[in-house]
Amino acid sequence: MRQEAIRDALLKLGCMCWRQPNVPVPIFRGTGKHRVFEGFRKSVTVGLPDLGGITPGGRALAIEVKSAEKEHPTPEQVKWLDAIAHQGGIAMVARTVDDVVKLYAEVKEAGGWLDVESPWPGRK
Repeated sequence: MRQEAIRDALLKLGCMCWRQPNVPVPIFRGTGKHRVFEGFRKSVTVGLPDLGGITPGGRALAIEVKSAEKEHPTPEQVKWLDAIAHQGGIAMVARTVDDVVKLYAEVKEAGGWLDVESPWPGRK
């Protein structure tokens, strides 16, 4: 899975990183034995990036993973990425692990990525 490979690369770079599943939410009416399933709401938060995290040094991280060059983020996904970047976070669309490694190098070169030992237990 591409998401898992990107997440693993971020962990190796010292980030806290997690998947942000954006799945349909069941809707029920009533309570107890009178509770009736009515259907699904589209998702919890439309446009939420696939991966979220925090870089060493504390910057928010948001990555929308796309599988092919022709696949583009939705307008809602773009709004999320823009909002996170506007607030000082790092936000991007990634198609490969190399995209993330390249971003790491660019941000580190600009002084925006600290090399600190991460206490995050997911780091490999």
